[in-house]
Amino acid sequence: MRPSPIQLLQYVFFALTFGFTEIYGQVPGSLDTSFTPEAASSVYAIAQESTGNILVGGDFTSIGGQNRKYMARLNPHGQDMGFYIETDASVNVITVQSDGKILVGGYFTSIDGQERNRIARLNPDGTLDHTFNPNADSSVNAIALEPDGKILVGGHFTNICGQSRNRIARLHADGTLDESFYSDVSSTVYSLTLQPDGKILVGGRFTMVNGQTRNRIARLHADGSTDLSFNPNASSDVYTTVLQPDGKLLVGGTFTSIGGQTRSRIARLNASGSLDGSFYPSANSTVNSIVLQADGKMIVGGSFTNIAWRTRNRIARLNSDGVIDEDFNPNAGSSVYALSLQGDGRVLVGGSFRSMGSQVSNRLARLNNDDALSLLTVKNGTQIHWKRMGSVPEVGQVDFSYLDNEGQWVQVDSAYRVSDGWQAENFDLPLSSLIRARAHANGGMYNSSSGIIQEIITYGAGAFPSISLSVGGEALEMAAAELNFGSVQWKESSSPI
Repeated sequence: MRPSPIQLLQYVFFALTFGFTEIYGQVPGSLDTSFTPEAASSVYAIAQESTGNILVGGDFTSIGGQNRKYMARLNPHGQDMGFYIETDASVNVITVQSDGKILVGGYFTSIDGQERNRIARLNPDGTLDHTFNPNADSSVNAIALEPDGKILVGGHFTNICGQSRNRIARLHADGTLDESFYSDVSSTVYSLTLQPDGKILVGGRFTMVNGQTRNRIARLHADGSTDLSFNPNASSDVYTTVLQPDGKLLVGGTFTSIGGQTRSRIARLNASGSLDGSFYPSANSTVNSIVLQADGKMIVGGSFTNIAWRTRNRIARLNSDGVIDEDFNPNAGSSVYALSLQGDGRVLVGGSFRSMGSQVSNRLARLNNDDALSLLTVKNGTQIHWKRMGSVPEVGQVDFSYLDNEGQWVQVDSAYRVSDGWQAENFDLPLSSLIRARAHANGGMYNSSSGIIQEIITYGAGAFPSISLSVGGEALEMAAAELNFGSVQWKESSSPI
């Protein structure tokens, strides 16, 4: 039985005042049996669109019983959307642009019968963007969007856009090479992570960057030159780099030491690149992906069977201090390559597994999670606040916009991070409008894919603030005059938050 509107408001009041408890809920980490896409082979890339639809890529040639070669689009419930784009080899990475266009990287050399070497861009309807053709000579593993629309690309290539670029390059928005950026990396790049200050964290298999020793992890300045102050020195491959809100960096891969100390496959670095000695989970095999929740907890996927000194088969959740979350134990039957948090906090999982827990689940699954809350509000027409709590995904590159009289979204002053989410202020909104919060959230294999999390509310006379939350994995939206126990309108959400 679903909770009543009054119960939901009581829950929101309690959550905002005292923190989250699991009520009305499913067990965190349990399989969502309503989500059954069934991929025919491994899933590597997962990215969400602003609509809540899910883009997936990998080695599969069918998904949900439909012929889908290496890439598919699913609705928020896991059902195929009739999106058919045919590549001739695997898709490793998918990144969604703010305009809805879709950047794709991998091993392919053609899309829909047209030559596209390892990187391409699709229009929102899935057709090929004929204006974009960078032409990489080897695999693309990572694509990261800069705030100005430029595109960072990492992989195994040594030539892109017809020019020599060793394993990393930056493109203009139209796909042409940005010649103001140059970095020479000696071997494969798996992960690219942007810092708010414009610096770029790079993880991979390399041992040299720009002629200087950098073992598997490095930081670049915005022009591609090496940040000489940063040198953690990993003993083996770094697959994933994830930036925390406090500036610390989570790192996963195959290494057994980093920062001059023993750390098995997972570690946390301070902003300077020195090791965070307080964080020591230790995994017994590869870590492929790490995703952060807004509450500071992190979900980890890979091929390990033990992490933080607990049995956990290929997927686990750690508390912010690296201690195992005892309540979360999905038990994947084989390797987990990709993780992504939906807007409502539920966990999308891709890999080579054929089971999750004791139930059949072929290579793409969704897990229930702790309760989540996202609350977008406007104060006095001059301040927008996006409260994000519980298991909602940690996000970056947040912007707030309003819809003008011409039907165009107008961005307000830059959003900045506050203790419970994001905020912007010192601007004047129209008397009534739609208000949009939009952000990027990373996920997928090596955390190298990126999707969009979006929330829209009505602002102005007669409009109520919007409350979006997930209670026990059920996504709900409400509009309420006040956060009290009075009259409330609500509806079941047709898509994740």
